[in-house]
Amino acid sequence: MCDLNILASFGFVVMSEENIISQPISFLSDKALPNLKRGFKWWELSDGIIGTDQETSAILENIQISIIQQEDKIPPLIHAGMTSVTALVFGQNWAKNCNGSTLPDEEFDQAVTEQYIRVLTENKPLVHEIIAPLYHPIKGNCLVSYERLLLPCRFRGGGNVIGSVTGLKSFSVLPNIPNQDDPSKPANRSD
Repeated sequence: MCDLNILASFGFVVMSEENIISQPISFLSDKALPNLKRGFKWWELSDGIIGTDQETSAILENIQISIIQQEDKIPPLIHAGMTSVTALVFGQNWAKNCNGSTLPDEEFDQAVTEQYIRVLTENKPLVHEIIAPLYHPIKGNCLVSYERLLLPCRFRGGGNVIGSVTGLKSFSVLPNIPNQDDPSKPANRSD
């Protein structure tokens, strides 16, 4: 894996699909972080149904759940577990109140959610390693490295959703460099 300081010195200016490295499902058997392995096992055993059993309750601590409302819009979050990358990066208070929200960095959110429709359409999980710049509303320009497992899920009563089980590898605040564009831009919430 790349050293984040080296990546920061290159001055990434925009989060893009190039920051997302697809991995085969076999990645989960030996190389993936434990959260992803547990999430995949839960998905296989539960058939992706988000219920009230004990294992689902444990997975809900890490999983981020989004729902597709319109194909041309970023899917809003309806849940972010307290150990998910979302909660670790943007804070547990933000995660507790995220229902109906998108991530605070619009470009980052757009890039990391582009695969969601594919997951639901193909009804197959996807595994990614992500190293990406993002804009943090309090800390400013940051660099985040994490693994994610996108899962096609549904609630027991119906309704397809996307589950994203995550594992944070590193998160660092980038130094302010004069005359350099932000890695990304804050989300515009006026629409």
